[in-house]
Amino acid sequence: MLTLSEAKTTAQAIELELSALVPSPLVAAIAQTSRGSLLDCASGGSHWSGHTRVDFIGPIDTAQVLEAGARAWNARGEPWHASVEDIVEADLMLVVRGPGDSQYLMSTSSDKTYAHIDSFAPCVEVQPGEVRGPFY
Repeated sequence: MLTLSEAKTTAQAIELELSALVPSPLVAAIAQTSRGSLLDCASGGSHWSGHTRVDFIGPIDTAQVLEAGARAWNARGEPWHASVEDIVEADLMLVVRGPGDSQYLMSTSSDKTYAHIDSFAPCVEVQPGEVRGPFY
């Protein structure tokens, strides 16, 4: 089982991999938060949850980017699975599920000028005293 630090590092690396789905000429900036929150896992333990924002140089065809991302992540095989899901009023979200109950969500703003990537790292057991305060 991963440590909390390893789970965080893994999630942040995958957030950046997902941000790379957007062709680099279309990216104005990428901002990854350095701290995240701990959320309960359904199977026990905790997810480290983080966030990355990808600003585009202008509106993009998000369906094309998200569908290509789903194909790329599904090509990795088990334990990875990706799908593009409808959320609200024709907005789409890429959902990537991975090992340890991990999950990564990529959606775009309503004006299609930036993407949100939310991560839920593989479940880990947080050791007493390992986290002080609401963020890690």
